[in-house]
Amino acid sequence: MTHTFILSAILLAAASVHAQEEKYLLRPRWQPGKLYRQETSTDTSTRKKSENAQSHTIRVVQTTELGVKQKKGSSDKLVDVRFTQVKGEFADNGKTLTFDSSNPNEQNPMLQEALGGTVGKTFTLIYDGRDRFRDIANITSLAAEPGAVVGLSAIADSRDFASLFRKSLEMGLPPVPVGLGDTWSADETIIFPKVGEVRVQMNGRLQSIETREGRKHAKIAFEGKFGNTAGRADKPASLVEISNDSSMAGILLFDLERYTVSFGAYTTSLKLQTPGETIPFEQKVTSRIVSIEDLPRK
Repeated sequence: MTHTFILSAILLAAASVHAQEEKYLLRPRWQPGKLYRQETSTDTSTRKKSENAQSHTIRVVQTTELGVKQKKGSSDKLVDVRFTQVKGEFADNGKTLTFDSSNPNEQNPMLQEALGGTVGKTFTLIYDGRDRFRDIANITSLAAEPGAVVGLSAIADSRDFASLFRKSLEMGLPPVPVGLGDTWSADETIIFPKVGEVRVQMNGRLQSIETREGRKHAKIAFEGKFGNTAGRADKPASLVEISNDSSMAGILLFDLERYTVSFGAYTTSLKLQTPGETIPFEQKVTSRIVSIEDLPRK
């Protein structure tokens, strides 16, 4: 009996060690034939430092659809991104304006121009069979307006926009498999439209494995710092730069059964530097997967 007890204790201890050492590759795995519907809410507040300082707050809720197809004759996956709806609210010194892209004829012209431009726009993200990003395609709708001639600069800005969206899908995720309590860091350069190259230094930690909506999720905490690349001799001139003391922090819930970030929330404190002025603002973002459905057949 004693020997049996000891053996059982050893086996339980080994199983516990194995569970603690389990590693997770927290990388989105796009499922061909599926339509992912994502809702992102962004609250931005800013205040200019001047004699006639004004405060502004903007709330934007955007719905995005990502339809996944298998590329014919290839293991590549095509993720077609489409911005389907935008709702917004703009508050300026006590005055509030609202916007809803589903009612385009009843909108304030200023908000229509500022918020409505992305609705209906599409582009494609290309991933290989192991869900590693490869390329961006079909970006002309981002650059084009009805009756407009698409220029090279507009196409370049559109590629930067699509690249930034793609990186937002992976922000805070570890670059390598990790176990409970593991930490990691990442250092990369991201191109922001109208701003240029920005260095992002990110640190993350796998905090726990939790059950949400009946499925296991990996909970990640991360923080990061932004810095411009002004020290580079080949850096293009920009009217706006993100200062080196800008930062962000947040949490992610990665669905271990559906292999996607089901929820994310983070706060960013930024300082934009323009000629002769620094504009501080804070941005709070929450993003969630509303549904994963079968892709409609055409």
